[in-house]
Amino acid sequence: MGASVYRYSLFSVTIVLAALLTLAEIVYSQEPTNVPMQPRKRLVVGLVHTPPFCMRSQDGSWSGISVELWEGIAADLGIDTEFREATMTGLFDDLAPGRPLDVSIGALTITAEREDRVDFTQPYFLSGLGVAVKTAPDAGGPRSWLGRVLAWWRILAALFVSLVLVSLLIWALEHKNNPKEFGGDGKKYRGIGSALWWSAVTMTTVGYGDLAPRSPAGRLVAIIWMFVSLFMVSWFTASMASILTTDRLDVGPGAFAVRGPDDLRRLHVAVVAGTSSEVYLKRHQIDYITAPLNELLRLLLTGSAQVALADAPVLRYMARSEPFAGKITVLPQTLQTEPYGIALRDGSPWRKPVDRALLHRLAAPAWRDLLYRYLGTAE
Repeated sequence: MGASVYRYSLFSVTIVLAALLTLAEIVYSQEPTNVPMQPRKRLVVGLVHTPPFCMRSQDGSWSGISVELWEGIAADLGIDTEFREATMTGLFDDLAPGRPLDVSIGALTITAEREDRVDFTQPYFLSGLGVAVKTAPDAGGPRSWLGRVLAWWRILAALFVSLVLVSLLIWALEHKNNPKEFGGDGKKYRGIGSALWWSAVTMTTVGYGDLAPRSPAGRLVAIIWMFVSLFMVSWFTASMASILTTDRLDVGPGAFAVRGPDDLRRLHVAVVAGTSSEVYLKRHQIDYITAPLNELLRLLLTGSAQVALADAPVLRYMARSEPFAGKITVLPQTLQTEPYGIALRDGSPWRKPVDRALLHRLAAPAWRDLLYRYLGTAE
């Protein structure tokens, strides 16, 4: 009896509590809430004018590849952005604890030295160290083409003269001792023609075997000519490749090629201070002068520098813009590969969220459209 009363009382209490909780929930849902929403996070983002990645307009607003990429990431993460212009070195120095920047964007090359100081995201663009030179006044003009035609003819003339000299020597040694092959049946010029044919097929290592020197002196000349021919064919190939490369560069008469640090040591080089270009020159112990980015190409026009070293997409964008269009040539080869990333304060809790948002952005078609809009290519 006592147990039944206890169970009944417990059941009654449970029913009453459930009813009270339901009533409280209904009343609470009908009252307006005064709980404030979680405020959006505001990050200070450093950047410097480096077209086409970060470009400042006259009204103070910013645009460019890196700017639009970051704005998309910030929208995905619910972040408010305060853009703050800095120097190239300040983009990294001001990410230190207690300094004003939370994030730095732009044409920021990921290097080991920088990674020791800040956190980088995954690379979002693969660049290269480019070389810009002043375009010669006659590049692509009649004088330039005439110089290349003359270069072709000099090489062909050297080969032809060599063939003729060896042919005459072989004919002189063989036409009496081997009249059947080099005598020309009593006709001198026909015999010289046979010797010229033999010299040509020997030089090109074809060697049909229809003609062959028989005298000891003739065979000695043949052996020497075979080895000399190896050198001449290599020289011919290298010369043609050099001329074709010059045609492709087409920076005019007196142009020079820059293939590596050894070529740079012979030239007056200009770079922007605090960039990976300056690090490259220091590592290879090459003398240089520094200038702001907006003055870098002007040094080429004034003759203060022969070569400007900077990130290739930046140089190409500037060379297509006024006042440098048609006056500056960016060489097609690059000196080293450089990945770009977004820099965050070391140990930043935003690194992984930004990385995830960045990878989603790079996989979207809008990223290729963005590159094409600024660079003219989606690569």
